[in-house]
Amino acid sequence: IVIEDSVYGHESLVYSLDQKDSGQNADLELEDYQIGKMQLSVETDVYKTDWGQGSGNSDTEFSRFLVNIPIRHGGVPLFLKTYMAMFIATAIGFLCLLIPTRHVEALFVIGVGSIFGVVSSWVVYSNSIPVSSRMSSGDMLHLASLLFVFMSLAVSCIGSWMLEKEDGREKANRLARRAVFVFVPLYVVMPLWLSL
Repeated sequence: IVIEDSVYGHESLVYSLDQKDSGQNADLELEDYQIGKMQLSVETDVYKTDWGQGSGNSDTEFSRFLVNIPIRHGGVPLFLKTYMAMFIATAIGFLCLLIPTRHVEALFVIGVGSIFGVVSSWVVYSNSIPVSSRMSSGDMLHLASLLFVFMSLAVSCIGSWMLEKEDGREKANRLARRAVFVFVPLYVVMPLWLSL
């Protein structure tokens, strides 16, 4: 919260802190957020203008009273509640890599189903936040999840193509196992990396 008088400059009005008698309502609550201790400060704000007066002095100073009330998001439970469907749908997509390659139909049914699961989660998430042209961290998580499911399907496609070659079944299954050891750790680390 910023309080600044629009008429009286620094030479006429200076705010003064009353730390002893200032405080915040102990009953103040904000759903899904933790509210920290209020911090007060007084600063001088400098405007690089003479407000069209033609005085030649381009710096105008105003006293500014600042109130900072830190809030933090609820943390892990809310994070899991928001993204659990996306994580489960992506995990189902990774299951494609554990099914033997000879079951080609099952691989693609599961993979496509997990794509629809991630997209459905993204729609629910997008409807719960204000519309913006910028990508939020939730949007990036959903987009990355779609990418990982797509890569799992791509590995399954390559595996089904390998089946037609000599000794292809073993090579296809080996490729899928290696993909599991690469994709899953990367996907687990991804939310931590995006939150930094």
